[in-house]
Amino acid sequence: MQKLNFKNRKGFTLIEVLCSISVFIILFTLAFNVQLNTLKIKKYNEKMKNYTYIMEYVKNNIIYDIRYEDLMNLSCNGMKYVKLEDALKAENENKDILNLFSDKNPGREYIEINIEKGEALKIDLKLYANIYGTYKGEECEFYKGKFER
Repeated sequence: MQKLNFKNRKGFTLIEVLCSISVFIILFTLAFNVQLNTLKIKKYNEKMKNYTYIMEYVKNNIIYDIRYEDLMNLSCNGMKYVKLEDALKAENENKDILNLFSDKNPGREYIEINIEKGEALKIDLKLYANIYGTYKGEECEFYKGKFER
């Protein structure tokens, strides 16, 4: 066997420097990707939270501020679409949500209301929004009227 002589070794070789730089670059790239994905998830969650607040605002207005007869009129007239932009403005300015309903589909981001008539109205709210290239929807179902549970 041949003995290794460490006394003659004066410093790092070029290969050792390149290997250490490569390991550092790989670790830095992984950390950067994790941070970038964390920011994307944070933005996505923030947008979904805002949409959930808008949906909750519309639902609470329907439950507490809109009369049974007004809902029946909306259903009979085919007024079942609310633009998300308009709902957001109404939420910030505390406007009446009844005036936001339209019979035309706004196309991009909107809330659709479906009303099933009966002793108690079964109301189904569906929110459609484009979130980072994916068209997603949220649903909320509740009842309005005089009924017993």
